[in-house]
Amino acid sequence: MEVGPEAIVKEGKSTTKPRCRFCKSADVVKAGKRYNRFGEKQHWLCKACNRRFTPDDGFLSLWYSKHTVVEAIDLHYEGLSTH
Repeated sequence: MEVGPEAIVKEGKSTTKPRCRFCKSADVVKAGKRYNRFGEKQHWLCKACNRRFTPDDGFLSLWYSKHTVVEAIDLHYEGLSTH
């Protein structure tokens, strides 16, 4: 992702506003957070299509945390899995 004038700085981290997953518009605003047992994710509201979404970070519909998934894949490729 490119860091441009629309960059958001929070807790020392610089991130960019995502584009809408549905209409690809850049006209988005924060719209709350989604909480589960592994943490929280920022929800966004697209002003163009009026839909709420969570940006796809490669782990969009997975049940477990990013750390757990990556660790399991790593163990599998090292030959340490149970299957």
